[in-house]
Amino acid sequence: MTASRRGKSREGTALTIGVLLSIGIGALFYFLTNDAIANATFAALLGTMVALQIENMLREQKVTEKLSGQQRLIAEAESIEWLPGQLDALLNPIVSIEENYHGTTAMALVQNILGECVDQMKSLQQGRHEVPFEDNWLLYELTRRMKKGAIRAVSIEDVDLTWWSSADGKTYWDLNVEAIERKVCIERIFVYRNWTDEHEMIARQQHEAKVAVRWVDQARLRPDLLYDMIIWGGECGFRSSLNAVGGKPTTNNYTFAKTELEKMIGTYNIIRSCSEIWIPSNGGDS
Repeated sequence: MTASRRGKSREGTALTIGVLLSIGIGALFYFLTNDAIANATFAALLGTMVALQIENMLREQKVTEKLSGQQRLIAEAESIEWLPGQLDALLNPIVSIEENYHGTTAMALVQNILGECVDQMKSLQQGRHEVPFEDNWLLYELTRRMKKGAIRAVSIEDVDLTWWSSADGKTYWDLNVEAIERKVCIERIFVYRNWTDEHEMIARQQHEAKVAVRWVDQARLRPDLLYDMIIWGGECGFRSSLNAVGGKPTTNNYTFAKTELEKMIGTYNIIRSCSEIWIPSNGGDS
């Protein structure tokens, strides 16, 4: 039985009881000859009626508040053009899972997945987003979306030297080339310990593609400045976090928060002030 049918059934029962009670009270007063008893009975019935009216008003208020809350959620969801479709796509499998796996660990898994999503949304509400080092979707998307302005980056040898020749590194480099073709300016500072032929090859490739290449010996920088960094205009900043053991990258950390972005730009400028323009080893442009 649906909630609306249950509600109609309760209303019908209450109406029947009310009619029978009214008939009974009418018969009682018809046969009563003692005014005191009649008045007492009337007062008790009046008090009961007032109490029932108050209870009914409170119940209606709760229903109204619930409906108002639902209407608010619907209005907020519909104010974001793409959100209703996503919510529908989310709810359909959840309802199906509830029907097929009710009471099993599958439902606990659903709640855990949703909880992780809520945690990420709360973090992004603060302007921050953290993903595993291998997750490069946002790295690519931010570069792909750059239509003007500048990308400023710091490439640390321990993190990037071999990465540039990996499949992920090549994909990112292709997006850099496309951004340059859209007239986006890219400046990249290579931080090295020992400049090798591999460094030279990467720097030359990027120099020839019109990246403004700079370089700086790692020994010239404070330890707190030694991390990968990318700044996409004034929209977002990126830095990698390294494992304390072995110094291997573990997470990619993004920030959209203006204060954190300004701080990152300040750090970039410090590194830049310690660096020099890279010039090909033959002393001229290729």
